[in-house]
Amino acid sequence: MTWPNFFIIGAAKSGTTSLYANLKLHPQVYMSPMKEPGFYISEEHRRQLREDERSGYLSDREQYAALFGDAVSEKVIGEASPVYLWCESSPVLIKADRPEAKIVAILRQPAERLYSSYNYMRALGQEKLTFAEVIERIVDVGANDYYWNKYMREGFYYAGLSRWYQLFGEQQIKVYLYEDLKADAAGTLRDLCKFLGIDETLMLERPVLANVTGQMKDSPLLKAAYWFRRHPLLKPIRLVLKFIAQMFNADEKLMYHYDSLWNKSLVKPVSMQSEQKKVLTEYFRSDILQLEKLIHRDLQHWLP
Repeated sequence: MTWPNFFIIGAAKSGTTSLYANLKLHPQVYMSPMKEPGFYISEEHRRQLREDERSGYLSDREQYAALFGDAVSEKVIGEASPVYLWCESSPVLIKADRPEAKIVAILRQPAERLYSSYNYMRALGQEKLTFAEVIERIVDVGANDYYWNKYMREGFYYAGLSRWYQLFGEQQIKVYLYEDLKADAAGTLRDLCKFLGIDETLMLERPVLANVTGQMKDSPLLKAAYWFRRHPLLKPIRLVLKFIAQMFNADEKLMYHYDSLWNKSLVKPVSMQSEQKKVLTEYFRSDILQLEKLIHRDLQHWLP
């Protein structure tokens, strides 16, 4: 039975899908066909997730193992579940199961990550409040509120990442910043190949930036295509179509073109107001200062 030896653990809306999509095209890498299986979560923490989060993750060991059943001779076998970064049980469970695994995280300025997540929810019609109303709710109600858990929770990187360092150590962990990927995607991916011990020359010369966030153009067809990919009741149909695509070795090409189409369907969202960014960043200040020391990166440009 084949099991992963590599995990992308987050953070959400920080470039994890781009790392996943490009590694999936590397001939020495096998990535789970399900990007976010979320298997390594304890039942206690699974119950703490929102229903929309919990419903998309696997809990059955055989189902999870089946995701890697088509791996043959690939050197690196991995998956990408951003929930692992902040879920306390994930590093413990992975350490017990895959102690030699390599861990990769990519992090984004937390207020910007939050705003990207908000725009993503708006694009899908899952968020009705204005961004100003979301901030007001966060400020007025604080921790343990629905909106805190929905947007703020995932931005406390040090709190989550320190648990991984304690169990796996620096040698098994690689941390990138979103700005690394944005400024030099090809260089970032080549460096990731070195960390994973695979041939960097086999990486795409023009990497695809997947799951880009923006405001969706008024296109019912594109929205329908998105929900076709995500709705749980349509999973049997997706599996049949995936099987047919695999027969013709076309599944990865279809995903590549879907990501390109998704990116073209978006327009750049209105920038977050500087005062809004400042208010949100203050919540993360202490975490950012601790994170600097943990990952040995200067993060002063993240602070107002």
